[in-house]
Amino acid sequence: MHPSNSKSNTHPVPPPHPFGSPHPAAAPASASPFAGNTKCRYAYKDCQNVRSSKQNGELHTLCEFHRSKANTIQKLYARKKRHLRRTLKAAGITPPPPRPRARRVDPIPYHNDSDSTGDDGTSNNGSLTEDDVAILRELI
Repeated sequence: MHPSNSKSNTHPVPPPHPFGSPHPAAAPASASPFAGNTKCRYAYKDCQNVRSSKQNGELHTLCEFHRSKANTIQKLYARKKRHLRRTLKAAGITPPPPRPRARRVDPIPYHNDSDSTGDDGTSNNGSLTEDDVAILRELI
């Protein structure tokens, strides 16, 4: 028998989630692709909290604490940006245009060595002369 003043080994049961189970781990493993990966993915520190659930039942990337923290920072940034835009507009200064997004760089075109010629117009078939080999050996 347990004395009445001792702590119980059971954990408190959370209230039911309005959109189903708050943690996909509570569902069978085959029901969710997230079943084994419910830990918060906060990048700067290891967080053992469980990722929060979206209204559609999928998991957010972060736990509720880190989501709230990130949302607060994002709101502050947006507020500063709006304030700056309004200040510039009131002063009659046009804000700078948004920076263009980085464009995809085309890969370097294939260079066929059999077609190559040297700077002096002579053909270069890729073979090394004895002098070239001697210089390379000295460098190594």
